Amino acid sequence: MPIDLKKLAQDVLHSDVDLRILAMQTLLRLEGELVRASSTLIGEIRRDLEKLVAETDGDSKFFARQCLDHINKLSPTAGQQKPAESGRTARPAPPGPPEPPRPVAAQAPSPPPPPPQQATTDLGLLQTGDKAAQLATLGQVAQQKLRAAAPKVTALLGAKTADAEVLAAALSCLAKIGQAADLAQVQPLLKHADGRVRANAVEVVEALAPKEQQVSWLSPLAEDPVDRVRANVLKALGTVGQETIYTVLETM
Repeated sequence: MPIDLKKLAQDVLHSDVDLRILAMQTLLRLEGELVRASSTLIGEIRRDLEKLVAETDGDSKFFARQCLDHINKLSPTAGQQKPAESGRTARPAPPGPPEPPRPVAAQAPSPPPPPPQQATTDLGLLQTGDKAAQLATLGQVAQQKLRAAAPKVTALLGAKTADAEVLAAALSCLAKIGQAADLAQVQPLLKHADGRVRANAVEVVEALAPKEQQVSWLSPLAEDPVDRVRANVLKALGTVGQETIYTVLETM
């Protein structure tokens, strides 16, 4: 069924939150050709999404950000206003009298600034079982993109006693520093009881897995009861392409 952009443009700011979120979930399925061919409507939708990001909280704000990222990825300039062109060409001002040369005082070159000191991260804190220390360390690893920490982060995913919040943070970190070989530890977490863990596991699969593997692993989560999980699945599959999706689903 073709996507009705006019209807979506009306529903993005609908007073019914469920209709509003449904409209934004549909926007996540837009393809580049439709976005580029509907610049005016996309411009209206983009402004409405920016308004939701600025003025709302919760799911509306989250989905609005996801939609803006999706539209920008498909066509960064779609719907952007072009600067108005004036019908007249400004006449240049007549040149003034030349200024006399000013004496330039000799200055010694400034010394180069010292290199920024990067805070050292104690990776041993990941294995202490101290939740606060683990979360703080994972935040530092993600910010600094310490790829050498990937084995210790992956080890957290297999710990049966790991807290759900720690697992979610470890997955978010792994999406930035991990490799395809780490996906074996991620796949079981796509069925974790906590929606935060499932949602972040989807992001890791999108970042590290080949397209065909994304389709086969993520398709079962398209009807997940948690909005954020479904949104991440739609976002990931939206970048795969319909032809690849159909090909993989036919073999499943």
